[in-house]
Amino acid sequence: MPAGTVAVVDAVFAFVLLFVPGVLVALLHRGYGAPLGRVEVGVLGLLAGFGALGVYAWVRRRALTWDLRPAWALTRYGLFMLIWFPAVFWIYPMVMRELGIPLPAQDVLRYVASGPHGGFLWMTVFVACILAPLGEELFFRGFLFRAIEVNSHRYMALAMTSLLFALTHERSVMLPVLGLGLLFGYVRMKTGGVGSSILLHMVHNSWTVMVAMVAPETLDLVFDK
Repeated sequence: MPAGTVAVVDAVFAFVLLFVPGVLVALLHRGYGAPLGRVEVGVLGLLAGFGALGVYAWVRRRALTWDLRPAWALTRYGLFMLIWFPAVFWIYPMVMRELGIPLPAQDVLRYVASGPHGGFLWMTVFVACILAPLGEELFFRGFLFRAIEVNSHRYMALAMTSLLFALTHERSVMLPVLGLGLLFGYVRMKTGGVGSSILLHMVHNSWTVMVAMVAPETLDLVFDK
């Protein structure tokens, strides 16, 4: 089978394994009427989906390159933050409010900022900081990037994976997430592997979640209540 076809098959399998378990968890929850909130159901779905994708990535590990260059990647992340941070936390909210467009915080950030939720709080933190970055990078910058790159061009892979990555997030943060997707894709493109983009994604999600937990009032400074 041609390499381009194999890469597409891998991407399709990865997509199914990433998203279908979450849909099944939501349907089961609805059918049995379990007393869980939307975020908690979503966390269980992500656990199932990212877990399935992780197993598939391990089986197909030779199809992915795991190049990890932490110093190089973190330096690029720091430089990127010099622009991204003021743009997202000052300019973006100001423009959105001037346009009259609601800017709610992501559900997960509101959830971890709202206080203890038993074991689900730490499960949510684990998914948001570790499992989600790992799973999203394996799919978007791993299997999907490879499928597009092999059949087209690496810059097309960078553009398409960044756009699709943004579209899977809540509408209020799509534009900032698009910027992050371009950064993660650039790192993937330059290193040739997913290791460095996974690291940066984990770092970014971890400090964001920690700020929401330790100083929840900061959410109200940026987002609408």
